[in-house]
Amino acid sequence: MSEAEVTSLLGNPIAVEPRLSPWFPRGAKTMVYFRPLSTEICRYPMLWIHLDQNGKVQEVYAKEHFLWDDRGVYGHTSEQTWGSAKNVFPS
Repeated sequence: MSEAEVTSLLGNPIAVEPRLSPWFPRGAKTMVYFRPLSTEICRYPMLWIHLDQNGKVQEVYAKEHFLWDDRGVYGHTSEQTWGSAKNVFPS
């Protein structure tokens, strides 16, 4: 899936950040679909879409922020999927 396809499904991200790490190729980036909330808000979702240098989705990762800890609820790469999308997008 391309960056444009992600945007058409989810809308514009809050931020697009470079993936600055020796493990990722130059030009790789992350679409961020959450804004950290104040400490009075105990629980909120966190979603990242990681793209390769060609703008193709490499990984989807979702967490739930709860108080001072974060809990992974869904992850998907070409090698594996764990958790359930229902945890991220309940009906």
